[in-house]
Amino acid sequence: MLVSLPEVISHFRERPVAFGGDIAEMYHQIRVRPDDRSAQRFLYRANPEDAPQVFVMDVLTFGSTCSPSSAQFVKNLNAEQFMSEFPDAACAIIRRHYVDDYFDSANTLEEATERAKGVKYIHAKGGFCIRNWVSNRREFLEEMGETKACLKVPFTMDKDYEYERVLGIVWEPLYDEFSFAASSAAEFSRKSIDGEHPTKRMVLSSVMALFDPLGLLSPFTVRGRMLVQDLWRTSCGWDEEIDDVSFQKWQCWSTLLLEVETFKIPRSYFGESKTDEIEDLQLHVFTDASETAFGIVAYFRAVIRGEVKCALVMSRSKVAPIKQLSIPRLELQGALLGARLARTVH
Repeated sequence: MLVSLPEVISHFRERPVAFGGDIAEMYHQIRVRPDDRSAQRFLYRANPEDAPQVFVMDVLTFGSTCSPSSAQFVKNLNAEQFMSEFPDAACAIIRRHYVDDYFDSANTLEEATERAKGVKYIHAKGGFCIRNWVSNRREFLEEMGETKACLKVPFTMDKDYEYERVLGIVWEPLYDEFSFAASSAAEFSRKSIDGEHPTKRMVLSSVMALFDPLGLLSPFTVRGRMLVQDLWRTSCGWDEEIDDVSFQKWQCWSTLLLEVETFKIPRSYFGESKTDEIEDLQLHVFTDASETAFGIVAYFRAVIRGEVKCALVMSRSKVAPIKQLSIPRLELQGALLGARLARTVH
């Protein structure tokens, strides 16, 4: 029912015009059946001296186990009812949404605007309000404008404008590039460069602080996970300083971590090229393995107006299990991940 995060982001990278928005208070727009509302009782009193009163929530709530699946079911069911009238927008709601976030791409501004208006219309018919529109085109935002139900977020294409978050990834619409936020992990790195030994807990915190659902930083992040695995093999406690050998590896990794925020990658696979300009498109997936880790990477190879262009799609990497496996077995593990990745992209 829920489309995978990498799949949504991959579609967001397909075409030159990027746009998206999010549904306001999605869970609270869905009513619960009267028979089930008693399961959402709570006590409340405005004055501490008053007796508590019993209230019930008649809509889905954040934290309830059933809320995510129920919200997705209602969203998709509402879209399916408009499949014959607005097939493009209905499919976009079903396949380009990740929970309440909607991100998509189109070949032209007109196509993007028409689809976005269809998405907004269908959502409105289901009681949802999609708002906070973002795009790499000022004209798109001006065209969407304000409505009586939705809020308009100011958007400027000036240098003062910083970035948007696209499902956790940093996106700079002005330059139409993805980048990565490493500030939360950089503090320990700077201290390490000054000679301060981190604890195993600090190392794990820094390694896991990088959010990279497409695996664009896999060659870098896998080395951090390999270091964590090495620490796990030792008797080092969570709050004990790591040994000198591990500290040397950590310093090398930390130095590179400080440079992560300077790494940029284009959002669009092929820049301003439209999909109908692609004469031939191939997906190439490469896998490899060693005794310490195995990895997969996928590229698009396209022929556009007689010129061959390649684009990094996504990658995956994993450390080898602590219980040692043979190289052929690890190669097979990599091939399996490669097949799954190819199916996700395709």
